[in-house]
Formats: sequence, structure tokens, C-alpha cells
Amino acid sequence: MAVSFGNPLLAFAGIALAALPVVVHLLTRPKPVPLPFSALKFLTETSAARRHRSRLRDALVLGLRTLAVLALGLAVGQLRLAAGRPPGPDDRVDRVVVLDVSRSMNARSLGVAGIDRARALARSVLSGRTVRAGLIFAGTKARPVFDELSVNLGALSEELARARPLPEELDWRAALDAAVALLTGKKGADRRELVIVTDLQRTNWDRLDLSGVPADVEITFCSTAPPLPPRNLAIVAVSHDGHVERGRTLRLHVEVGNFSDLVQRPELEVRVGDRTYKARPELAPWSRRTEPVEVSLPDAGHVEGRATLVGAQDALPDDDARSFVVPVSPLPSIGIVTDQSATRVGTSTYFTYRALAPEAPLGGLDQGRSVIRVAPRDARKEVLEALDVVVLVRAGRLTDDLTRLAAGLVMRGQGLLYVLEEVEDADGLTRLTGELGQKVTLGLTFSPSRRGQKQAYQNLRVVDRRRRPFESLTEGLCTLLEQERFASRMDSLPGGPEPPAGVLARYTDGTVAVAIAETGAGRVGILNMAVASSTLPRSPLFVPFLGELVRALVPGAEAASHAAATGAELSVPLPRSVGGLAGLRALGPDGRPLPGLKIEETTTGVALRGRAASPGIHRVDRKGVTLLALAVECPPSECDLRTVPPGAPRSCPGADGRVRVRQATRVDAVADALDGGPSPAWKSGGPAGGPWATGELGRPAGEASTDLWRYLILASVLFVLAELGVLKLFGT
Repeated sequence: MAVSFGNPLLAFAGIALAALPVVVHLLTRPKPVPLPFSALKFLTETSAARRHRSRLRDALVLGLRTLAVLALGLAVGQLRLAAGRPPGPDDRVDRVVVLDVSRSMNARSLGVAGIDRARALARSVLSGRTVRAGLIFAGTKARPVFDELSVNLGALSEELARARPLPEELDWRAALDAAVALLTGKKGADRRELVIVTDLQRTNWDRLDLSGVPADVEITFCSTAPPLPPRNLAIVAVSHDGHVERGRTLRLHVEVGNFSDLVQRPELEVRVGDRTYKARPELAPWSRRTEPVEVSLPDAGHVEGRATLVGAQDALPDDDARSFVVPVSPLPSIGIVTDQSATRVGTSTYFTYRALAPEAPLGGLDQGRSVIRVAPRDARKEVLEALDVVVLVRAGRLTDDLTRLAAGLVMRGQGLLYVLEEVEDADGLTRLTGELGQKVTLGLTFSPSRRGQKQAYQNLRVVDRRRRPFESLTEGLCTLLEQERFASRMDSLPGGPEPPAGVLARYTDGTVAVAIAETGAGRVGILNMAVASSTLPRSPLFVPFLGELVRALVPGAEAASHAAATGAELSVPLPRSVGGLAGLRALGPDGRPLPGLKIEETTTGVALRGRAASPGIHRVDRKGVTLLALAVECPPSECDLRTVPPGAPRSCPGADGRVRVRQATRVDAVADALDGGPSPAWKSGGPAGGPWATGELGRPAGEASTDLWRYLILASVLFVLAELGVLKLFGT
């Protein structure tokens, strides 16, 4: 067991004060006074008896006073009993330093960036009396300087001097795994230490788990966080409403965050193509707000844009702008496979065609537009594979060849909508799902209704309003849609023990009305409705409802609109029209080829894979023609600069009393403390104040020892009370 003092000077002063009662006693001791009485013998005996009693009282009072002052002095010096022996100057130490290089380390406080403080702290730690050391730069992935511990501290210091924050978030799991791999690589050290230099950002460290670090490894967190969290403004995200088609109005959603304790009204500028839109949202403290921007996109292709906070005076300017890409598709090509005529008014095919092609001439079909009618006997491969979506309505009994052709197109990424009206449709869907096999996640079977041909009108009940077609409809339109009367000749039954997936709407009796099944690359939509017998086709709601349902099946319709994360693994499929790999190039924001990205063939086509290290818009082109544009940006978790409470690392799983959280007032004090030198003036890490700051400030946080000074304060009080009791007992 090792004894140490948190404040040695005050401890020694307290010990010295223990002599004060002795000095006071000697100076105030009463001098003998001659007694001019005749009965001298009687008085002498009486005086001797009183003197013996007073000496006993004085000895007890003196001892109790001395102990009270001594206990108080040791308590002021913050006496601790450390577990284990103190580190010696000749100890062989293995030390791994993990340096946080996430984007938040570039935040400035009082004109100094967090990475500058971190480099100074890490350099001081590496210059200590270590035998072997390792240095890891921690971002989305851990980047060790060397694959094993090294005695070449000069080379580590040179790499440390070149460290810069990366536009990435911190993955503490990857950092700890890399540190453990270095510490367990070689044996022979007397002590093993892990030093983590970080800003303790809350979004990165709030779920810390140290269970994977060996129990004998001492862990120290060196915090670079300022006393108060810096004020920051940021463009958190830019998104849009799903699939975007040429000629349709686009609504962008620009999310702006105010990570400060003040109300902010920043100037927001959104540039889309050659157009600029401005707004000035009002942001409450510690809040986010989504600003809608209406944009007209007349042309197809990849429309690039950038949202910027103009003139924002905040701690982290890197997140004041965010790039985005809006993939604008041409109108989807749709083929209606049916036995019915699309020009005969009142048929299911007529209503379906008029809803999907409302601009077509009333006199008949316009085969030159994006919606065509295909008879089942004419449904050949070269005809169907040129379409984006195939709609089967009143198609009769499907032949085996057509069933295999439809299944193959779906597996390669094409969309298919099956309108169930007759017994042949239920049989065709069963054969189609059987052809797809394990590729389809439906979990449903359909059979003729128990009511037979007699139809009872039912109402619709929307199950999932977060997906198309209901996600694109307003609350009021969904309510009106549920009031329409629907006719159905099919009942739905579970196809297995698992609940059916992709159910979007049901009828009032529980029968599935609308569902979308995923098949890996493509989608199969199911509309269980007798179209001509229902009231919906005669309502204006049928056009947006069926149009959004078909667009949900278009390849890429559910593609994420958010930017990909810098430093993370990418796997972005390219359009099917790309074909082979010949002539394809992956280009960075500066237009130069990127070594970290590569284009590969996959089972479903061609994909862009790898890691994008720099933020901005990355492109895949062939002969100068852009085939894919992807916005890569730092995750929004790096925008919030608040830190975890100072005691959080000490109480996380796996801490086990071996974790220290430190922020030194002097940089060189870090290395002294780790190497057993003079005790520095430590401060607890984390923000000192604010609504999220908790923990014990003003004392060393996370010491792996027993705090005896708390008990010494109690002992001092008890000694004073005992002194009063002695005085009362002796009648003084």
C-alpha cells in the first residue's frame, strides 16, 4: 500500500500545526503562588491532590486537541492510500497513446484549437521515462504509427507533430482494439499504460465500455476540453423526399443546429445548380430546425448543391457548409401487361392507364409516352427489360415463360406491381414468388375470398405512413383515402410462422390491401383491389395514390438522400445502364482519381467501394460523362461539442477503479504524474458548469486509491467533541 497526498504543502503545514497546542499549553501554564496560611500542611496536601487531577485532565485535553488538529491537517492535504506500490524510476513501462483526431478536435476555444492542446499533451507523455511506446491516431478507423511498440520516441514525436484533425467521427471501439493489440504484442514490462488524449465529446464517449482492456492496464484520459463547451452552429443534414423526377418540384430539408446557450439567427444560403435560395431561421439554444426549400428541377441528371451558414462566428467553421446531390431521374417507363383494352372506359386497365398517364390523349393510347400497354402474348424479354416497372392487371393466367421472365427481371432490379382481381392473379403471384424463392421476403399467400363474387365494400386502414405511397401523401389525403370504398375478391393468409413483411395497408377485416416485398435488387408490389368495382378510381385520389405506389417500385426509389460518411466503408451501386467496368473512373472533389475508392463488379451489377477520406462531391464518370455523383460529408455527431461528465469514464463498464480522468494546468505535469514524478496541479476533465455538467469538480477525478481525508475530517470533529466531554467530566 502506498500513501500519497493530493496537496503535500497543506499536509505538511497541518502536521506542523499539531505542535501548536503544546506551545500554547506551555506558555499559559499557571505559575505557583505562595500561600501565606498557617495550616501549610493541609494546604500542601490539598494542592497536591488537585495537581494530580489537573495533570490527568490536561494530558487528555492536550492529546485530543493534538489529534484533532493533526487529523484536520492531513484532511486538508487530501491524504489517500493508493493501491499497489508507487511507480519507480527504473520501472519498465509499455505505454500506448491514443490521440483523438476526429473533427471536433479542430474546435477553437480562446483562439486555440483542441488538436494543438492535444499534441502538446501527447508530446509530453511520449517524452517521459518509457521504455517502449506506441501512438495511435483515432478517427473512424484506428491508425497506429507502428505495428508494434517502439523505443524510437523521436519518430513518434515527428509523426505526432504532423497530426491534423480529420473530417471523421471517432470510433472508440476501433481505437481500444488497436491499443490492446499493441500492449499485448510483447511481454516483459513492469507496467502497462493506456493514455487517451481527447476532448471527451459526448456523442463519441457516452457509451464507453472498457471491458475489453486487460485488467492490469492503467488507463488515463487526458482531456483537452475547455471549462465550458464552445458555441457552435452547423449544417447538420440536407435531405429530400425520396425519388425525384424531371419536371417535378423538389422539397429540400436543410437541418440547421444551434449547439450553444444563445438564441441564434444565422443566414442560410442554399445553392442548387445555378440557383441560390436564402433564409434566416431562428434557433433556440441547444436545438435543431429543419428549413424547407422548394426547388424546381427541369432537367434530369445529378444536380449538385451546397448549403452554407454565411458569416457564422462559431468554434468549428468546418461544419458551416455541407454538399449534397439530388439524382433527378427521367419519367419512369411503365408497361401495363393486360388482356383488356386500355381504351374501353370503365375497365380496370382503363383506370390504371389513365392514372399512370393522365397527360395521354383521351382518344386512345399514346405509345410514344412513358406508359405502354403490352399484351401477354407480346411480353418478350427485349420489350420488358427496357421498362422500369411492369404492372400486371387483368393479365389472365401467366405462362411459365412469362413467369420466369418476370422473376428474372425483378431479381436484376426491375419493379413489378401485381393487381390482384381474379383467381388467376392469386395463382400467378404464388408461382412468381415460388420462382423467386428465398429472394423475396413476402410471407403472404392470397386465395379467393370466402364471400365469392358477392362484394362487400370495405375501407382502407393505413399501417405504415412512413413509406410510399402514403409517405408522399399528406395527412388529409390519407384520411380521405381511408373513406373510399374498396372491393376485393382475395383473402390474405400468412405464408409462414414469421409475420408478413412490407404490409403498408389493410382492409377493415384485416385482409392485406397494399404490400411491397423486397427481393434484394428489385421490388414486388401487391395491390389487392378490384379496380373497376371500387370507388377510388373515380376519385382524384387515384392518380397520386397509384402513381406514388408505382414510383416506390422504381429502381433506386428508396435510395438514401443523405450524404455518405467520410472515412466509412462505401458500397454504392451504379445505375444498371452503366454496363461493364471499361472506361469508368472514380474522381474526388478536385476532379482527380482517388486511390481509396475503386469500382468493382458485384452480383447485382457495378458498385463504387472503398473509403472516401475528403468531404465533398465524388463522381464516377466515363469519357467526361457523370454516371454517379455522391456527396460525402462528416457525420453530424461531430457538431455537438458538449462533453461527458468528468466522472463518466470512471463509472463505465470495465473501469474497475483503474481509470483516471485528468486535465493538467501545466502540460509537462502529465508526464511527471505518469512516471511517478512530482504531483501536478490536476483538474477534473469536462465542462465546469452548464446544464449537462455533473460530477465532482475541483479534485482529482478517477484516482485509483482510497480517499482517507474524508474519514479524517470526521475524526477531527469526534476529537473536538471528546475534548469537550473530558472538560465536562472534570467540571472545568
